[in-house]
Amino acid sequence: MERTIRKRYNMGGYSEYDLVNPDHMIEAMWVQKTPLSAPIGGIHHLVPETTVNIAISRLVNTRGSASSVAAFVFGPLNKPFTFKLVPGHQIMAARIKPEWISNLIGISSEELFNKIVDLRDISHTLNDQLLSILDQTSSEIEIIQKLYHILKNHHGLKSEKYKLSDYGKSAIELIRKSNGHISQSQLTNYFNISDRHLRRTVSDLTGFSPKALCRNIRFLRTLEYSDRSSKIDWADCAVKFGYYDQAHLINEFKMLTHLTPNQLMQTRKAESVFSNSAL
Repeated sequence: MERTIRKRYNMGGYSEYDLVNPDHMIEAMWVQKTPLSAPIGGIHHLVPETTVNIAISRLVNTRGSASSVAAFVFGPLNKPFTFKLVPGHQIMAARIKPEWISNLIGISSEELFNKIVDLRDISHTLNDQLLSILDQTSSEIEIIQKLYHILKNHHGLKSEKYKLSDYGKSAIELIRKSNGHISQSQLTNYFNISDRHLRRTVSDLTGFSPKALCRNIRFLRTLEYSDRSSKIDWADCAVKFGYYDQAHLINEFKMLTHLTPNQLMQTRKAESVFSNSAL
């Protein structure tokens, strides 16, 4: 199979993959797995994020056989969540840009806020297509590559049904490319529209206001950078990722996760040690 992804990020049992050819709809592919040898009682912490995830889930036993197979959709999240890590549990997923989810499966991102929905309740056809992947391969990499291709083809069948505002799509992409470091006034001046029109359009497409979208993207970029750092200088992070100062960074972390940056990183590092120690 043609290689469509490349690993760019790993944290504990979580691995994220970029697309070799950037896609307008799919932001990334990812895998979350808990080794069979992991002790009971592990917790995975989900931070708030604006994307929607379409996922395949399974439990793999010591013989390599899969059970509890399911396909589901979840997100976006506007508050932190936790779930128990079950030994042998694997999730293979596509992270979908929220403005495209209506186009893809006919349900808005706002309808999915803080929810996990069985894909059968949305589309039996797509659900069956995704689960059929597991009959073709057990490789996680091949699974997410096949998942990517199915979603691309499914999107092609529905693309004419839902039309997105051109400037709305462009405004959201500018927010992403700026890593959340762009003001609402810069966006309204660039597109020559009112603040109210911009807020309504971006909110209709994503479920988030431009300001909230910027805040979440800036937070996630900072968090990923921090995950990769052996020693974190939060004042330096504040400058690097567009916060006013270190106090601003701390306040936004606390608002989004209910934890200070140091508390959040201690939690994430502990989870990484838990997952890696079981490998």
